[in-house]
Amino acid sequence: MEELTETMKTLTSAKSPKEFFEVNNQVAKASYDNFVAHTSKFTEMSIKLVNDVFEPISSRMAVAMDKFNSLGK
Repeated sequence: MEELTETMKTLTSAKSPKEFFEVNNQVAKASYDNFVAHTSKFTEMSIKLVNDVFEPISSRMAVAMDKFNSLGK
């Protein structure tokens, strides 16, 4: 909320349309960069969660496959 208020103050203090659009472009770029950073962090956390959830299953499958392979020998 504070960031939005500060952005609005900056945009309304523009003295010309050119300055307004320059500030608007800077705000849009910062918002996009922030979005990308948060999305990357969320993706990394999701991948870690999925790996952590499936790790016990993978371990059990490996043990089962080893037992299965040793039966064939």
